[in-house]
Amino acid sequence: MCIVAQGSQPFRCGHCLAVLIYTPDRCQKMLPIILALSCQYLLPIVANTAEPAPQVVLAGPTIPCVSFSNDGLKMAVGGATENGAQLLVYDVVKWRLLRTITPEGTSTKAVAFSADGRRLFAAVGRDVLVFEPSSGKELSRLKHHSDYVYTLAGSSDGKYLASGGEDGRVCLWDARTLKHIKELDRHTRSVHDLSLHPQSEQLVAGGAGGLFRLWKLMGGGTKQDIRWDEIDSLINVGLSPKGNMVAATTQLGDVVIADCGQLEKPPRHFRLGPNLGGLAWLDNERDLVLGINREATLFNAREGTITARFHKFDSLIRCATCSPKRELLAIAAGNGTIKVWNCNDLSAQNRDE
Repeated sequence: MCIVAQGSQPFRCGHCLAVLIYTPDRCQKMLPIILALSCQYLLPIVANTAEPAPQVVLAGPTIPCVSFSNDGLKMAVGGATENGAQLLVYDVVKWRLLRTITPEGTSTKAVAFSADGRRLFAAVGRDVLVFEPSSGKELSRLKHHSDYVYTLAGSSDGKYLASGGEDGRVCLWDARTLKHIKELDRHTRSVHDLSLHPQSEQLVAGGAGGLFRLWKLMGGGTKQDIRWDEIDSLINVGLSPKGNMVAATTQLGDVVIADCGQLEKPPRHFRLGPNLGGLAWLDNERDLVLGINREATLFNAREGTITARFHKFDSLIRCATCSPKRELLAIAAGNGTIKVWNCNDLSAQNRDE
């Protein structure tokens, strides 16, 4: 990626992978050309090279998905092995493996705990499988989708579980009784990600063709259907800690930031480059953790700037998730490497910015 110094303000190119460092005299000559060729990709950055060490490094299945229990004491990892789908349940306090579960299927696409931690939901094939994490016993199968289920989102109060997938359906379930409540909507194209805010009971869905929808579950599922112009297929969506903002990443490499109270207005979007994978908000309602290619980065959602690139993985980053109280951050790469950070160590990098 290009790093170009313009006075005291550096710029980073999120599009190309070359490294260009100019002396001040060369920079003055080359900067107008670079800006003319690549201005849409240049983002101001803070030159922060400190790299906080991960608290733990784990080896899991490939193409992993990760979820923490509501109390932050357990973590589940799902994915694929050469023998099929796999689920791993860890004790977060001692970082020991509690249980290995092998569901019938080729891959686990998403995982989520119930509010009390006694059930583990896993998207495997067309069904949502329900397990007892302590024993690995399958308790139930939730059937309503007609194609692969890609994403799950559970409410911290234990009321709801939402599921979405290739068939375009967004299904709402009673997380306690496991009964299907309603089909919130059926899109004409696939649903890639869901985010459910625990306090406001807002549910957002992002999917193919730039589709974005928001429901207020307290109002019986009142829906806002937004289709932003010039926004490509959404890969990840995430509501901010207070539920005031929503962030999304696109297939072409944009990060999109919108005000939940003004969704009819065009969002802000920033081109960061291809292969965005994973999105997680830190607790300060400002910083996003984004995977860009193999690098874990911090992105200031208010200013639209990359403030740090704090770790490089050996393969593309596939997911990023924080524990419910945003004390821990887990990032998983496609090769099955999962690394966990203390969120305070990451926030400390930007306190003086």
